Amino acid sequence: MNSKELYSEILFSKRRCASIGLKDSINFPLVTLNKEDLKVKMDKNIELINVFRNCIDNIINAVKEKYMFLLIDQDGCLLSLLCNNNVYRYIDKFGFRIGTYFTENSLGTNAISMAINVKRCVFLTPQDHYCDILKKWYCIASPLIIDEKTIGYFDVSTI
Repeated sequence: MNSKELYSEILFSKRRCASIGLKDSINFPLVTLNKEDLKVKMDKNIELINVFRNCIDNIINAVKEKYMFLLIDQDGCLLSLLCNNNVYRYIDKFGFRIGTYFTENSLGTNAISMAINVKRCVFLTPQDHYCDILKKWYCIASPLIIDEKTIGYFDVSTI
């Protein structure tokens, strides 16, 4: 998929968001798991979460910029988030926490929802996002594939 095709997919995604009535002015993600469902999801994905944390812990302290490392499951749900405390406090104000969905119906067009849709690595700039709360984010998201099966998504973002 070339950049022109990806741009077309981004436009299609934004149209889908508008057609379902998603407002671009939302102040927080619209879909987040309740405590019981979150516990089930976390238990199911504990091995993946541990591998993610072990890998990212090795580099998070060396990164001086304001990067966020997100682990998303195959359904678009945030399983783990690693970033410095200042970034965490900023994004927490907007409701980004474990159990938040990065799907189109929750957050509009974003790198994770696009990676889910196009099944490949996607980079989005702030203006590519649908919702205003993501319009300061630069994001790259990639599927995590084992034995030709997508087990989740890895996202690196900066604000």
